[in-house]
Amino acid sequence: MNFYKLRLFLILLITVMAGILFVMKTSKQTLSPKNEMLQGKATLKNAPSKDQKPVAKDYAPGEVLLKFKPDTPKSVIEGFKKSLGVTSETYIQSIQVYHWKGKFEVKEAIRTLTQSKYVQYAEPNYRVQTQK
Repeated sequence: MNFYKLRLFLILLITVMAGILFVMKTSKQTLSPKNEMLQGKATLKNAPSKDQKPVAKDYAPGEVLLKFKPDTPKSVIEGFKKSLGVTSETYIQSIQVYHWKGKFEVKEAIRTLTQSKYVQYAEPNYRVQTQK
């Protein structure tokens, strides 16, 4: 009976050792992309090169993206909407950004908005396309 236990133990030991050697050998291969990434040498297939940047193709007329500073009174926001003639509003809660549409001149609206102490930033709704 002891012979069978010893034999089973040796088989298990050899299997475990082979597994450890296999993992050690393959871990070098699987960790190399991580090492490249940490060293800033990793690349993605079909990713734009450093020379290829998104190209801004103008902006949507009558549209602005803006973010108000925390604790801005609703009355201030409503006042801006009324003075600019905002006809459509989308609020992106995850980033706390408003997307306003209206029949206003974008550059003039941004100039007005950025002069306020309540506005964190305001910018045109740029149309962006990537180069192929």
